[in-house]
Amino acid sequence: MRSAEVCVQVFRIRDINVGKNKMQKIKSFFLWMGIVLAVVIGSTLIWPYLNYANSEYWHNRGRAFYDKKNYEKALKAFEHAISLDPNYTSAYQWKAAVYLATESYDQAIDAYDQILAYSPDNPKIVLLKGQTHARAKQFEVALEIFDQAISTGIDRPVKIQNGTFSFQYLLLIQKSTALMELERYEEALSALEAALQKSSKDANLWHSKGVVLLMMERFEDAIKCFDYVLQIDPDSTKATVAWNNKGVALFGLKKYDDALKAFDQALLLDADYDSAWYSRARVQVSLGNRDSAVSSLQRAIALNPDQKQNMQSDEAFQFLKGLEVFK
Repeated sequence: MRSAEVCVQVFRIRDINVGKNKMQKIKSFFLWMGIVLAVVIGSTLIWPYLNYANSEYWHNRGRAFYDKKNYEKALKAFEHAISLDPNYTSAYQWKAAVYLATESYDQAIDAYDQILAYSPDNPKIVLLKGQTHARAKQFEVALEIFDQAISTGIDRPVKIQNGTFSFQYLLLIQKSTALMELERYEEALSALEAALQKSSKDANLWHSKGVVLLMMERFEDAIKCFDYVLQIDPDSTKATVAWNNKGVALFGLKKYDDALKAFDQALLLDADYDSAWYSRARVQVSLGNRDSAVSSLQRAIALNPDQKQNMQSDEAFQFLKGLEVFK
């Protein structure tokens, strides 16, 4: 009997221990569930406040608004990022981008100045500030910025959309563009030649040099530049423009048949290039082909209605005033 009683007591003790283990597991489960829920609920409640104090979050939010062209919200986001981190230069740069998109050039320049206050030799910002003055038609101010930067001799690599380039090389290009706008062609030519010493096979530079020479009525030299562009890059958009400008130079030399061939080559590359159709019409007038001239003009105007205004003020087409194309 005693042995049986002992066995019963042992089983009871085992049952009690099993029950305790189950209860402990249940308690542990609910404890961990409570912790997980607390973390989830806490994160949900606290995360917005953490974001609100995170400058990078507002910077990224501003970029998202910028990509959607919601410039008002983008500007507010960048300004909030700056308020959290006054040294956040990227936010200043994107703030300037918003102002550029809305043609608020003075505000964009102010944003660049705030970056330069922290980083006075930042080459990309120096370039952007100069370009912004140029976009605002403040070419003399832009030239001062470019010349001052050139005089320092600082020549770091600068990353832009098309790749990474020498700072001095980019300054010379921007300088030449500003000088062309001011019709200071000799100086623009000097700047382009200096840039070509740094990049002798740059088709864009050769084309720009050809345009400057064209404006100076140095037609033979301009044609050489356009021919070199066509040699470097014969099938691109640049080639289309080069053929057109070569035709303009040939027209200046009164080589009308050759000019017509050049415009036709441009149109082979891009049949919708309105400038080539317009220039083609001018050549056909000089060759006495009135009907062909009218046909080319009509095509140019259909592609770009602004060409009609150009035609109406162009002496080459004054004898067409009585025709329908002029109305």
